[in-house]
Amino acid sequence: MSLKVFHLFFIAVSSLLALGFGIWGVYFHVSYGNPLYLTLGVLSLAATPALVYYGIRFRQRFRHFSSL
Repeated sequence: MSLKVFHLFFIAVSSLLALGFGIWGVYFHVSYGNPLYLTLGVLSLAATPALVYYGIRFRQRFRHFSSL
């Protein structure tokens, strides 16, 4: 597995993790009312599209590199 493929895989996993953590944080804020959960959830949900955008830009920028 090349470094490029690993990097794209890592970005995809990080995006899914940020989305899941954001949903978890908002859910726990609704359940328990702790503002820390809401803050962390919103920050994670805001990071998700940023990570997706970064992954798309990375793929466009380095598409000419081989995957080997």
